[in-house]
Amino acid sequence: PDLLLPEGTYLISDTKKWWRQKAEEYLSARKIPIDGLYICTEGTYKCRIIIPYYDRAGKLIYWNARHIFPQTKIRYLGPPKEVGVGKTDVVYVPGKWSPPGDLLHVCEGEFNAMSLHLSGLNAAACGGKNMSDKQALILADFRICLCLDRDKAGRSGTSFMSNAISSLEVASRTREKLFFVIPPAPYKDWNEMYVKKREAIVHYY
Repeated sequence: PDLLLPEGTYLISDTKKWWRQKAEEYLSARKIPIDGLYICTEGTYKCRIIIPYYDRAGKLIYWNARHIFPQTKIRYLGPPKEVGVGKTDVVYVPGKWSPPGDLLHVCEGEFNAMSLHLSGLNAAACGGKNMSDKQALILADFRICLCLDRDKAGRSGTSFMSNAISSLEVASRTREKLFFVIPPAPYKDWNEMYVKKREAIVHYY
């Protein structure tokens, strides 16, 4: 069935002044515009930015909810399990999907993917530290550049890359399409580099 956003969720641009202000403060620190993003004002997902996932046809297939207060223990929440779709079943793409065969820069998190997209690159995110076989199948038609966080480029980053390579090799017949990059020191991830450097520098790197 069609997936619905949590009850009490509104476009940030359409919500009340206090909620809009809090959401804008959170996103502006990351240089992320509010366009197309939501804020939940009640219930289980209260005080969370709702990031919608759309398929190639523009249908809502998933969403991730990021808490706007950093002290919260559970930073991200997805739809309840009863919905039947988990984060390993989908891929986040900011903006429109690129045509098959294009180079797609695949990050771990949505804000990193948004940062690369705003820098002029085709981007996507797995929404976590691993790439599932289902996600690899979704990405199989693209040339892939894995764009890991620098703070995850040690043990967990290697694990992510190894896992992604294995899944993509099963999904695709060739592996000439696969590239790998991490942000330069001292930036821990692509969003931090995007915030502190011009978009053109991120694109060039």
